[in-house]
Amino acid sequence: MNADCLKVVDGGKIIADHRICPYRHQFIKDASHFQGIVRRRRGALEDYRRQFQRYGEAGINFINGGIEDCHPNLYYHWRKILDLSEGYPEEAVKTALNHCLDYRAFSFSVFRNVLGKLQIRREIDPSMVTVCGRCREDLPAAGGTGIGKVD
Repeated sequence: MNADCLKVVDGGKIIADHRICPYRHQFIKDASHFQGIVRRRRGALEDYRRQFQRYGEAGINFINGGIEDCHPNLYYHWRKILDLSEGYPEEAVKTALNHCLDYRAFSFSVFRNVLGKLQIRREIDPSMVTVCGRCREDLPAAGGTGIGKVD
């Protein structure tokens, strides 16, 4: 089948007419399908642009690439990416954004996998770690040698 258009017919009447995108994992956006849909709050896109700007050209290009490719649910993915990026070195995030951009992959799951493959340890904020009372006794005092394996 080499059709470039998909038509949905009901009782002899065309009720939907869609162009077919020749590329995998891509779609053609039809503006008429989005008429009447409540839009995101004003300024949300600019807020995300500002937040991604801290990653320099990589962040700006990542935002623009997602918009150009009409990736679905961008705000969702951007929020998750920004949340995950907290605590990682800035250079690691830039590298992951550039890898995703090279493959035109703008989803959170791809970004998470790329960042994980970079084998960079996430910096953990000690104030965010909760230890039960029983384990607290086993922790070394400040300036200790670290926690060893306990059998």
